[in-house]
Amino acid sequence: MTEQFSDFSYDPSSIVEERLINLILDRFSIDTSMPIGLFPIDLPLANHGTDTGIFSMVSKDQFSKFCSVLRSTPQGKEKCDADHFKRAKNANGHNNGILQPCYIGLYNIGFPLYIDGEFVGALLAGQRKMEKTDVNKEEASNKLLTLGLSDFTVKNLLELLEEVPTVKKEQFHTNIFTEIKEISESLIHILH
Repeated sequence: MTEQFSDFSYDPSSIVEERLINLILDRFSIDTSMPIGLFPIDLPLANHGTDTGIFSMVSKDQFSKFCSVLRSTPQGKEKCDADHFKRAKNANGHNNGILQPCYIGLYNIGFPLYIDGEFVGALLAGQRKMEKTDVNKEEASNKLLTLGLSDFTVKNLLELLEEVPTVKKEQFHTNIFTEIKEISESLIHILH
């Protein structure tokens, strides 16, 4: 049932759906201390297009300072959003999740979401450095400069990059995989 108030309409069921999605994403972020986003590839949600990920407030609080500062710039947000969606699409077919680095070299686990056998989106969680893999600071610097960021901003971002937490690969495949699988099942139930 959609209600109309002057030029604004809303669907009460979509508000409940949005709150439930946020609660589920919050649970993951609280349990893991990691950000997570829902990326609807072929799943238009109320008040959301398919060009941006859905992050709960708790999840946004879990972003590293590096990611928060980078995403606060229009160029950084645009590049991060495009990169997230590319990796979300790459999750299709990887039912046990897929570890992928972002364009800077931080890792996320991508977990596909299927409804009636159709790939509709993915969850991405992480934004962490992987133990035993170094983020190449010179490459990162060059990539940040190509975004048109000032030398000062790039220097600050590289310092913040050092502070990004490091995790072991096994952590993604045991603890994080178990959590993300549970919430994916809850989300599919809500979205179906």
